[in-house]
Amino acid sequence: MSRSPAGPTFNGPVNGVVSWTTYGAQDERQDRFAQRLGPAEISSKASEAIDLTATLTDAAYGATLGERLRGFDDCGVLVQKVEQYDMRYETPQYEWGTMTGGRGILVQTPRLVVTLADAPAQRLALPPPADPAAGGAWKPTAVIPDEAAFTTLRERFAPRAASVGGASIPTQEAREASTPPVESAVAAPDSSGRRRLARGRARQ
Repeated sequence: MSRSPAGPTFNGPVNGVVSWTTYGAQDERQDRFAQRLGPAEISSKASEAIDLTATLTDAAYGATLGERLRGFDDCGVLVQKVEQYDMRYETPQYEWGTMTGGRGILVQTPRLVVTLADAPAQRLALPPPADPAAGGAWKPTAVIPDEAAFTTLRERFAPRAASVGGASIPTQEAREASTPPVESAVAAPDSSGRRRLARGRARQ
């Protein structure tokens, strides 16, 4: 979560400077750690905490406590909704986007709660903070295709006649265009109350 124009955004940790390998920080080798913390329920009925202790104690996040603290300060955490479909949300009154894609998590300002315990004192060596302008490249992967890309997509996914056993099967549009009109008759009452035949032309 970020309120800064610099990011992170859906396309990169530093907007306009460094992009994710795959939009939404999906790449577990370059964009984020594979380990997931949680899950925790965040709903109108419950607001559970996510335990982040491992980010400061697990060597996977840094060889020393100083490195882990610096990494936490520089990178923060990525909060992601666990997509689960519930038949109670079948109607559009609540979560209409459940079946068609992701939905944002609507929360107030999150709080970081730190619990300290007695331990021997030690001096920490903190690495320097990361420089967002150093290294990396801005190559966003969530972009709107330009006209040339749209043309390629239209040609790639355009309806075409299928072939089974050497015989060509026309598309639905081709079948409709080649179907000759046929007469149809329906019964309708006239003004005198008697029934008459109303003829028309329709396609099958």
